[in-house]
Amino acid sequence: MKRIIKYLRFFIFVSISLWSEISFCQHDSYVNYFEAGQGESNFVTDVLNLNEDSSLVIGVGDILGLPICQSKIKYITSLTGEIQDEFYFNINLNTSAYLYKSRICDNYLYSVGFSDPQGQFNLINSLVSKVNLNGSIEWIQESGVANVWDRAEDFIFGPLGNIYLTGFVEDSIGIKKQMLIAKHTIDGELIWQQKVEAQSGSLYGRSIVVGVDGYLYIIGQSGSSNNKQACLVKMSTDGEIIWTKYEALSGYNNPSYMVEGENNNLIVSASVSYDSIEGGTVPSFMEFNLNGEVQWVRHYYNELGQNNGSSERFIKTKTGGYATALNLTIDNDYVPTLLVVDAAGEPLLVKHFEGLGIHTPVGIDQFEDGSFLIAGNLYAGIAGIDGFWILKTDAEGNITSVDIESTEIVDWQVYPNPVVDHIVLQVSDELASKNIQMNVMSVSGSILFNKQLTSSNELVDLSKYPAGNYFVNLLQDGQLIGSKQIVKVK
Repeated sequence: MKRIIKYLRFFIFVSISLWSEISFCQHDSYVNYFEAGQGESNFVTDVLNLNEDSSLVIGVGDILGLPICQSKIKYITSLTGEIQDEFYFNINLNTSAYLYKSRICDNYLYSVGFSDPQGQFNLINSLVSKVNLNGSIEWIQESGVANVWDRAEDFIFGPLGNIYLTGFVEDSIGIKKQMLIAKHTIDGELIWQQKVEAQSGSLYGRSIVVGVDGYLYIIGQSGSSNNKQACLVKMSTDGEIIWTKYEALSGYNNPSYMVEGENNNLIVSASVSYDSIEGGTVPSFMEFNLNGEVQWVRHYYNELGQNNGSSERFIKTKTGGYATALNLTIDNDYVPTLLVVDAAGEPLLVKHFEGLGIHTPVGIDQFEDGSFLIAGNLYAGIAGIDGFWILKTDAEGNITSVDIESTEIVDWQVYPNPVVDHIVLQVSDELASKNIQMNVMSVSGSILFNKQLTSSNELVDLSKYPAGNYFVNLLQDGQLIGSKQIVKVK
């Protein structure tokens, strides 16, 4: 049971059906919330921009009536973030499937993750799959080692069309993890698989690239919970290990993702211990050359407001730098933050998305015009999620206001703030005569109360809700035209 709870925490389940969509902003940029149905749980794992019209959100969730979880792939309209279509990634009714990382090639969606034949996390198998963009599965193949626990976390296409993946596998007695690397044909056939053991403790494969020299480079995380090191492995495309090198930096170095840099070196994102943060980590970038030597390391402690946090996946930007969506801790709250740096790791842009009721970003992509698409989860307890969110910014990381032609709000008030039990929402008589709705939203995006405005002074009872931060929103014909944050103190 402890293991199930552990991995439910890790994967952050959110719902995939009975969605209630809330648009915080739309048009050029937006934040859209997708709430879960009661008793359901799912999570989002990746987001991909297909083109200027459509994007994909890849997630996992419960199938109603079954103790099985399946991946679900959603098409969204890039302009507004609304769901166009969705389909399940089904293996069979007795097997859970989780797509962890996805890439598009020749109008097919390739993904890696794992399957869980029993639905209990007792025995899982690495998988790689190919899915037609209309939702039909072309093939699914498993990697890893039989009768042990293993999972794929990242993959890359080789120059000859082969698929190389990395992840981890348990040893025969289920104590240590070993790095897993496997090679598949473009049709999914397993050619070889290789395991790499750590110097001490476990070794997890996190990300893989094919270097300009034609060799595979795999970044992993090694060591114990309090003493993690980055481990870089160089391997031939035939599975021969050339060398393995470790980099501890300041004592704790937890890498998460890697891409080939602009100068053909390797760029790695990591969460690294930092002298000014006691017991915490700071998001960092580092560059390795193809000999495994560190060229530079950039910590972003001061640039991020001296807040600790974790670094996740990142992308190469259209301008030759890198962009990542971080999960920072600011004033004891999780705050998604967009960090953009140049090719040398120097920060160009930092944007905190505070007060929107979102956190735990998991994926980022960029459109041709430079705007960013970010997706994440709405965490709500040990194993529960209220839903997921999608955020689109402009090229400067801004979420612009909605362009409202039918109603131009000059002023509206919510008082008292802070509030104990009741608030008064005050608008003009002209606005009250229009089709205006108001709602009260939690910071996780859940709608707690909504009603149609019938007067210029509406009394709203909040006495039954717990103390905390809330949003009072005004909508006209379903479009957000105003939002104010309030604090309930009792």
